[in-house]
Amino acid sequence: MKPFHLLFALVLTCGLFLHPILGCSVDIIPLRKQFRRADAVFTGRVKKVSDYYPSAFELQRAPKDLADWKFWSKVTFEIDQKWKGNMRKNEEFLAAIDVCACDVRARELKEGVEYLVFAEKRKFLHVCRAHETDNEWAESDMKKLNKFSFRLWSRLYPF
Repeated sequence: MKPFHLLFALVLTCGLFLHPILGCSVDIIPLRKQFRRADAVFTGRVKKVSDYYPSAFELQRAPKDLADWKFWSKVTFEIDQKWKGNMRKNEEFLAAIDVCACDVRARELKEGVEYLVFAEKRKFLHVCRAHETDNEWAESDMKKLNKFSFRLWSRLYPF
């Protein structure tokens, strides 16, 4: 009987310490770091999305973390407000389509939806760095971006 009691106690003890575990992790990048890393920060409405197959030359120009992506879209934004970067009213970007932070399906930008965008060098964009503007989180980020002190401090202080 003793081995049975010992096994029961072991199973009960292990059961008390079990926690739900997710098979992924989310790296939340602070707004100041996103602002510093991006070459263009703006809000804009997606006018057109089309599949795109970049050439080897274009992929060489892509940021290192995007160079190995297989699925791309060409996205045309109608830019409403910009905080960083030199852009026209309508601008095209190459967007890497990816699975974002524990999502099981590929995320794509939708036509007619407004996004807060952090674009990287040479007009490359990762879809996980474009956030719909109709939620509290994006509104809070836009309020911070509107402050001159935030933009100045983000450029001066690197942490």
